[in-house]
Amino acid sequence: TIRDRVLGTDHPHTEIAQMNLGLAYFQDGRFGEAITQLERIVPNIEGSGVHTHSNAPRTRINLGPADLNATKVRMNLGLAYLFNGRVREAISILEQVVPDFESGSGPDHHDTLRARMNLGLAYLGDQRPTEAISILEQVVPDFESRSGPDHHETIKARMNLGLAYLEDQRTNEAISILEQVVPDFESGSGPDHHETIKARMNLGLAYHDDQRTNEAISILEQVVSDFESNAGVDHPDTVGARAILARTYRDDGRIKDAVTLGERVLTQRERTLGADHQYTMAARAILARTYRDDGRINDAVTLGGQILTGRERTRGADHPDTITSREMLAWLFVRAERVRDAVTLFEQAVIDRERTLGVGHPDTIAARSLLANLAKLIGESETPSPSGSRSSRTENVSSEPTTPKPSEGHQPRV
Repeated sequence: TIRDRVLGTDHPHTEIAQMNLGLAYFQDGRFGEAITQLERIVPNIEGSGVHTHSNAPRTRINLGPADLNATKVRMNLGLAYLFNGRVREAISILEQVVPDFESGSGPDHHDTLRARMNLGLAYLGDQRPTEAISILEQVVPDFESRSGPDHHETIKARMNLGLAYLEDQRTNEAISILEQVVPDFESGSGPDHHETIKARMNLGLAYHDDQRTNEAISILEQVVSDFESNAGVDHPDTVGARAILARTYRDDGRIKDAVTLGERVLTQRERTLGADHQYTMAARAILARTYRDDGRINDAVTLGGQILTGRERTRGADHPDTITSREMLAWLFVRAERVRDAVTLFEQAVIDRERTLGVGHPDTIAARSLLANLAKLIGESETPSPSGSRSSRTENVSSEPTTPKPSEGHQPRV
């Protein structure tokens, strides 16, 4: 602020101060504020440059888009987009940053490897695990060759590869990597370092996905406590760890604990990220399913409707997350015995799946089969039972799949 006032907003020292402030916000998990700062300086450093510090007449040093300093700032902006949930914008930047580093520094330079790792992580955040794995499986040996197997960035690359395997449902491979990453971070950075705590959180997530809920809960409860002490109760990683723990409580049948924690996560994300942020949507989806398991069907339906409306508005009707949200709300309607409303949504889901996946895709076939069963159920429900009452037959419909939906996904980790 002082440099803005004294030197002007376009002075190079002001721009450097803005960049440093943006990086400080990033390190503190304040990604929205980091984006605001970095977006202000990227056009300036790409279009004009900075002054030298010599006593000679001040000249401009070109920092065009391919300049390495400008490229680093753009990479940091891409990461800030990624961790703020703006995944497509992150990918757009990082896909250009990688070739810029390759041409400016070479394919084996440390910055080039970091850029490739970050692009792999962005693909993972976009639910493209195959592409992420393809990049990260090469980045890990490259880091090992350049920096050594015990280097911080090498360990981080292995952790991200473990997460990519986990997203690709290669759970055993993921656990094998993550179980080694934790002691590697503990040895290199210390047991209380933020990266070490993050590694333990990712191992807890892997145990959750492997249905080792007791081990997952043991790890995640300690992780939440450690993050609260080291990073603060509202840090994104603290909230993310709570979200994973809430899911694990739910899957372990500790529904009341899951509700309490899930409500806290949703409140925090609405306050810090806004109602339409993708991580807020994910928290809402987790809580909706927890309400369902707690018998609070009407509350679950309310949240399911909010999720669908928000995703249609922010991502469009054909986005995979929107289609998943539509199907989730349809399942909630089934549980609420609002079968006609469920049929309406599943009819749309069949159309969506046929258009986006094709008529022969297994998900399309499953949606079409379910729709036929529900349509049959409507006819049966209008036939009086022998006792003269109209009995509920929703239990005859195949139960909702228990596989975690994309809307429940965890936010990307670095």
